Amino acid sequence: MLTCILPAASFAYPFVNFGIIFKPTLIVENFSVIGGSELGINLSPNVYTGVSINAISFNTYSSDVIDSQIGKYPVLALNYIAFEFDYAPILTDKEYFPSLTITAGYGNMNFRPTISTITIDNEVKTYNPEYKLDKKGFFIIEPQLNLNLNFKSYYRLTLGVGYRFIPGLDYKPKNLENEGKFVHLQNNDLNGFTATMTIKFGGF
Repeated sequence: MLTCILPAASFAYPFVNFGIIFKPTLIVENFSVIGGSELGINLSPNVYTGVSINAISFNTYSSDVIDSQIGKYPVLALNYIAFEFDYAPILTDKEYFPSLTITAGYGNMNFRPTISTITIDNEVKTYNPEYKLDKKGFFIIEPQLNLNLNFKSYYRLTLGVGYRFIPGLDYKPKNLENEGKFVHLQNNDLNGFTATMTIKFGGF
């Protein structure tokens, strides 16, 4: 990590930049980290628009359902693609400055098994149940307040606090129900606060 913060230099606009995203959050009262990347354009020093791809990373939500065949929990995987719009109300060539980001997009979730193997007739096989394909689509909206730190003219660190809205969600995996395992997730289960750290490279 760089030890000093320097003002950003001026660039001709529009200018492309790229970011790496980490979002610690609670999902169904379980700690998880959503990881992703973004690619976008600074239309001016104060206005950014782009696209991000996000997915559960590191930790995943485990339901109360136990797969009796392997004695482990199926886990919930989430991923979504979103459009981003960021506006900074003051000058952005300072060492640090605030901004507001609005993110809106679409994704899907599905239960998948823990990677495992089972032995059948003395032969080791990969466990591959059908319910991993039982997907559910959802819309997501995330407003967020940021503090942006200019380290170099091509390197910026953004720290943010936001809230994740997933409206109208009603998810009952049918394949799990057919096996007598009941899971019911609604929007309140997945809504929640997020902390965000984004490492950005490009022209600002």
